[in-house]
Formats: sequence, structure tokens, C-alpha cells
Amino acid sequence: MRSSIPIPTWNILVVGRSVTNAVDPATAVEHLINYVMTFDRGRNMIITPLRVPLIPAVEHLIGLGAPYVWPRTSSDYWLYAELFSSTCPVAMDNDDVIGVVIAFRSQNKPDDVYVQDVMSHPDHRRRGIARALLDTVHQRASTWGCHRLYLTSEPDNSTAHVTWLSLGFSNIRGDRITNGVSVISNYKGQGKDRAVYELKIK
Repeated sequence: MRSSIPIPTWNILVVGRSVTNAVDPATAVEHLINYVMTFDRGRNMIITPLRVPLIPAVEHLIGLGAPYVWPRTSSDYWLYAELFSSTCPVAMDNDDVIGVVIAFRSQNKPDDVYVQDVMSHPDHRRRGIARALLDTVHQRASTWGCHRLYLTSEPDNSTAHVTWLSLGFSNIRGDRITNGVSVISNYKGQGKDRAVYELKIK
């Protein structure tokens, strides 16, 4: 279900393998045109795969997400850039990194793409950046024949709960309800309870 998030002030240009290696190039072109038509307000935002030179800026951006999002090590981001760049899109306004999604296709369950981090710069929120980045990952997962995107959240992160639902994710049924959020106990290990969300790929 689409949300009532205000129409962003961006003209979105998608670059990199996320478009050019699509199974159906005509579909990829149509997808890109739809972005431009929907977000056209005269300002450009570029979505590009994560690259090594962007790592310091990405680390800084994710560091702004405390207490629920925090940066990994530089070596981790090098790995993401070198091995998982097609599902780690970065949003840029000129030379500034203003959004990022870190996601990976599962090797154990290839139908799944796990979204580890979603972060938009605090000065650029409610402009459709997270939606555009997740749509890029969704498109890539669809070309692979994956069945869903999924992610986890801290049970007390009510803001994230509202965001994921507004972006079309559903809260997977757990073993208890906390403040209206369904939670799975010990999902990430003993004592690490998580709310789990999924977005089906049709």
C-alpha cells in the first residue's frame, strides 16, 4: 500500500547495473521514466550503486541514525561495495550522499533479499528518498526472481514501524504484541527480539 508521503522535490536518475542489466530492458526504461515523471520538480537526485570512494560519506550518514542504525566498519562497507553493490544503492544530491540502503540476497534462501539498513539524511527526509532506494532494490530482486524483501526492527522503534507499513511492508506475525507491533522473541539470538517486516515481490 502506498503512503501519503508528500511528492518529493526530486528528478531521479538511476545509473548503474540496476537498470542496464535488467531482464527486460524495455521494462527498465519504463521504470526510469516513471521515476522522472513522478518526482519531477526540477531538482536532480542520482541513485548509484555503492562504490568504494563513497564509503566515508556513507559511514557518516549511517552514523546519524543512532540509536537504531549505526555504522559498521570500513571493511564491511568495502565488502558491500565490492560484492553486493547492486543491492546497496546510494542517493546523491550533487556530490552529497543523502540516502543509502544496504541489502543482500540470501545464499541460504535465494528467494529472499534482506535489507540491513535504510538511512536518509535528516535534512532530506519525507522527500521519497527511502522509497526510491527500496524501489531500486525491489527492481533488482525482481529481475533475479526473488519473492520478497524483508527487514527487522527494534520492537520499540515505533517510527520505523509506521515507515515500513507506509512503504508497503507488512509486519510478520510474531509471538507477542508490543505497543501495537508484532514481535518475534529471540529472532536474532537469545534476548534479541525483533519486529520483522516483509514486502512480497509479485
